[in-house]
Amino acid sequence: IIGWAFALLLILAALFIIIAALNYLTSAGNEDKVKSAKNYIIYAIVAIVIGFAAKGIVAIVRGLLTG
Repeated sequence: IIGWAFALLLILAALFIIIAALNYLTSAGNEDKVKSAKNYIIYAIVAIVIGFAAKGIVAIVRGLLTG
């Protein structure tokens, strides 16, 4: 189940980055849209980092418990 959740997280993060890129390209200099697009990218990157950290913690704990 962890593998599926991790894959879903990466897919959703990639979608958010694509949406943010489209918003950034179509902002036409509008400061609010540019700021919103940058926030989407930051949130997606944070989600990816948290996902990798969670997967790493699970691997460490599993390794400690199984010896």
